Amino acid sequence: LFKELDIPFNQVLYLGDATEISSIIRAMTYEFQTAGLYSADLVVLNLKIMFFKLSRLIHTSIRSEADNPSPYHSEMVDLHNRIYNSIRTITSVSELSKELSMSKSAIQHNYKKLFGVSIMEDILNSRLVCCKRLLASTMLPLKEVAERSGYNSEFHLMRQFKSQTGMTPTQYRKKCK
Repeated sequence: LFKELDIPFNQVLYLGDATEISSIIRAMTYEFQTAGLYSADLVVLNLKIMFFKLSRLIHTSIRSEADNPSPYHSEMVDLHNRIYNSIRTITSVSELSKELSMSKSAIQHNYKKLFGVSIMEDILNSRLVCCKRLLASTMLPLKEVAERSGYNSEFHLMRQFKSQTGMTPTQYRKKCK
């Protein structure tokens, strides 16, 4: 797979922001530790995803952007880290645009240009990852899980969770126990 994806061996590389790769490693660790249904398969799939994303990071404009940063590079990297590390502080793209003194479209354009995904995709993904982690590792009420995951209400959480995973949060929690 390394040869196929042209990932160099025994060579130190500057990757810029590797938050997405770190998130995949956390997901693999979680699957390994929970040893649930299909955990071994999910670890292997996440490993493959990580290698594909690593190759993309090495060989696409994401790397060249990191080597030749735009004026908003550091703000976008900080925002990306905040999305994946403090999702409950993210309310909306409109609020972020006010905080950063940028237009909503400028944030969306610069974010997608740097990370290859829209800011809303990352926000929704981060909320879902946080929610899954809390459901699997705590017995917090759904309302608290929703708050900690950045959702406005438990009903919004339930609707999005079901649409993304095909199961309710309660079903997911039971599956993980």
